[in-house]
Amino acid sequence: MRKSFFSGKFLAGVGCFLSVAFLCGESRAEVALVSDFSVTADVVLACDIEAVLAERLEEWGLDVLIRKDANVIPDIVVSGEYWSSGPNVFVTMVITDSVVGKNVAGRHAYIPPDVALCEDAARSFVDSYANPQNVVAHKENIRDTKTGMEFVFIPGGTMVTGKDGARHKGGLESFLMGKFEVTQEQWQKVMGSNPSKFTYAKDLPVENVSWEEAREFIRKFRDITGLDAALPSEAQWEYAARSRGRSFRWSGTNIEAKLGEFCWNCYNSGGTTKPVGTKRANSLGLYDMSGNVWEWCEDSYMPRYKDDPVYESDKKLRVVRG
Repeated sequence: MRKSFFSGKFLAGVGCFLSVAFLCGESRAEVALVSDFSVTADVVLACDIEAVLAERLEEWGLDVLIRKDANVIPDIVVSGEYWSSGPNVFVTMVITDSVVGKNVAGRHAYIPPDVALCEDAARSFVDSYANPQNVVAHKENIRDTKTGMEFVFIPGGTMVTGKDGARHKGGLESFLMGKFEVTQEQWQKVMGSNPSKFTYAKDLPVENVSWEEAREFIRKFRDITGLDAALPSEAQWEYAARSRGRSFRWSGTNIEAKLGEFCWNCYNSGGTTKPVGTKRANSLGLYDMSGNVWEWCEDSYMPRYKDDPVYESDKKLRVVRG
């Protein structure tokens, strides 16, 4: 179970099964077009700036085009211009959000004559756009002293979702998300009982919890702390798990070989849950967003795409993620 904060309200998700989940089964990567930079004078570059930008954007999980494609509308466009002042060469780089038509990042940079430094200058520009940790939030993480739960501030932003050729870009407000899954010790403090199957450590995540029991936990949590609580929407959960909407397949990584660094799963868990926070966090500082236990969301399940399963209308199913 996980708690978070959204527009002044605490949200919560509850885990019930040991599992590994693919975060982006119904999401597509953002598409970036790296256009040819213009040149105002004869310049000699120590590295291929456009190629380095494209490579770094791909490392951040974006799909990259290096030339315009009439069949693809990019989400962002990277453009630029080279210019010189005496013997020194400079570049102006701009990232434009083509969905809303606004520039979202820009930089004037000196291009060092050294290859490694030239490449570092290009990579740092992409990182300033793509890395969630570079967002200045002007907010602080909090810790509730009565339950011991910690919450991480998640700056608001946009996220691209969709498949089957349909893509949608939506926005979310800032919120605070639980740094860890709710532990059995924390659940015991609030509920006075522990429904979990695996109980060998007090910092294991609580499991075997229904959606209704999660809601009851939240009600009691509000009474104890005075904080307004609710389950997170699926969009809020995915936005946080994907490091503010980046196109990660698992929380924290796109590389399957590195999955075990971020996630307890059926290949490394030994068939049991594990203490929270013992794997690497994603770039927002959230732990166990992939693996360990599933987590409840507020949403009722409803099929959104043609290959989504359809259930009987009288069954009120809720969304689980993680």
